Amino acid sequence: MTLKSIAIDGRPFQGSRTGIGRYVYELCSVLDRELTDVNFYIYTNRELNFTPFSSRWHICYESNKFLRLIKPALWLKYFASRLINNQQPFCFWASASFLPSFLHSQIKTLLTVYDLNFLFVPETMTWSHRLSYQLYFKNDIHRASVLMSISFGTSDRLYNNFGRNADIVISPSADKNLFRVPSIDEIDECKHKYNIITPYFLAVATLEPRKNLEILLDAFETLKTQDGVVKDVSLLLVGADGWKNKILSQKVVNSTGIRRLGFVPDDDLRTLYAGSVSLVFPSRYEGFGMPVLEARLCGAMVIASDIPEIREAGGEEICYINPDHDQLVLAMKNALELNFKLNEEVRTSWTVSGKMLASAISALLT
Repeated sequence: MTLKSIAIDGRPFQGSRTGIGRYVYELCSVLDRELTDVNFYIYTNRELNFTPFSSRWHICYESNKFLRLIKPALWLKYFASRLINNQQPFCFWASASFLPSFLHSQIKTLLTVYDLNFLFVPETMTWSHRLSYQLYFKNDIHRASVLMSISFGTSDRLYNNFGRNADIVISPSADKNLFRVPSIDEIDECKHKYNIITPYFLAVATLEPRKNLEILLDAFETLKTQDGVVKDVSLLLVGADGWKNKILSQKVVNSTGIRRLGFVPDDDLRTLYAGSVSLVFPSRYEGFGMPVLEARLCGAMVIASDIPEIREAGGEEICYINPDHDQLVLAMKNALELNFKLNEEVRTSWTVSGKMLASAISALLT
């Protein structure tokens, strides 16, 4: 029997697996279990951080030495189609928001939209990313056979700005066996590992302007001057370097009580969430807000920006604010005083999300 095939943009599997990479990986894991009569082909011009789930998964590397040197987004747009067309898949999953040009017309397409940063916070993006979205995004979302978003808020923004709702909304989830409320011993062990000796707030975000961390750092320094506030409280920053972060990095170096932990394994991140006074997530704009969901699963208090997409991740019990200096200071001060922990059931599952995607793909394959 000849198996049908699905082509997938491999860019989410390049580099460390965070954010979009985790989302695509977890959904692929479910697709492997649900679509047992399908071969999967991942296309890339760079090395991938990906181990195939089964013998039905194939990595298709660019063989041209020159084309392996160009930016992955440019490669996908103008050079990937010659490889994909040769394979003749039934469907191409644009797992990172863009479709290849020159795909054969009989290849159906599924395009995932994570956010609309280029519209709402363009100044936080590199010029090359802004240009890519300005040139290709509108056309690609109208080309897609099926348009998918990761939140209903993003779907609404797609309609308001481009006249097309998402055909399907598949929200991120989190592994409940991993992101769970840890024991006191686990929390103490993690604190010892990272030499944490004071109460701490936690921020989990790439160091780049959209995450609004500069204002968080300023608010934290103000907090420590407030009457009645514990002076030895600290702020821990988890996340990789992003772009436009020189000023932010310098502030971290010059501040007292603020530490960068960089990339942290999920086992440790779980206990860091649970042991914190609160996760603080003051982002200016998000397509969803994975750290907010993960922190909820671990029972942590959360302070987060009040935007629709983050509310989908955060539920009803967390503290939503306008993420300016004064509201951040007040919310963090209240968190120190209340010592509050969440006790909210979180209904989320990668299996449910993955089955929704499998159903959408199955409909395309028929």
